[in-house]
Amino acid sequence: MPKINIYVPDDLLDELRQHEDLQLSAIAQDAFRAALTSHHNRAWVARASSRRPRTHQVIDTAALLDDVRDEFGE
Repeated sequence: MPKINIYVPDDLLDELRQHEDLQLSAIAQDAFRAALTSHHNRAWVARASSRRPRTHQVIDTAALLDDVRDEFGE
């Protein structure tokens, strides 16, 4: 597995050194994965938002839910 250097502020490093039980490599890997997931999600939302609508019909979901509640007596 390749190694990389990560730079952190001195105060953060000091605090990390106080917690020897932390697995810094695993924490960094989790953070990288989370950042990539967030990036991919934002890219997907951007692509989905740029698509032209499949329909121009507007559905009043509040009124639809009211009808369903009336039908089921809630």
